[in-house]
Amino acid sequence: MTATSTRRLELYCRAETMGLAGRRQDAIETRARELAATDAVDELDVIATERKPSLGAHGPQDPRAIAAFGRFREWADETGVRLHPAFDTRECYSWETGRPYTALVVPVVALAVYEDDALVAVYPHGTDPHRSVFDGLCAIETGGLPAPTDEDRALVPAE
Repeated sequence: MTATSTRRLELYCRAETMGLAGRRQDAIETRARELAATDAVDELDVIATERKPSLGAHGPQDPRAIAAFGRFREWADETGVRLHPAFDTRECYSWETGRPYTALVVPVVALAVYEDDALVAVYPHGTDPHRSVFDGLCAIETGGLPAPTDEDRALVPAE
């Protein structure tokens, strides 16, 4: 981050998360809020997401999460890393509409880092080495963001 840039974090927290995953989600949100109180972060937006938002007309709607995933996918394609398996799609059934739908399965918590409104990092990403949300928060706390490595890029299948 340069002296004149602004850093904004979007922390996506899956709604209705309980147990160990819920406690981990709470701990990550607390840490993000602590960082937002420092000079390392200018703004933090915590966004609750549906567990499996619909990519179509049937099933639970979460337009903000779907739009964010589109940005995340573009960032991953440009950067040469993978969002899978943290983000995935799955065929589901809506008990409300009685129809099947394709859902975006979102992680319990995801972090998007913006500098001057440009998306510069998404966590989690990669698979070996995996970059977790915790890795992203640690990087911000220590003054930087780890760039995707050649190992991360090697995991993206050639099309």
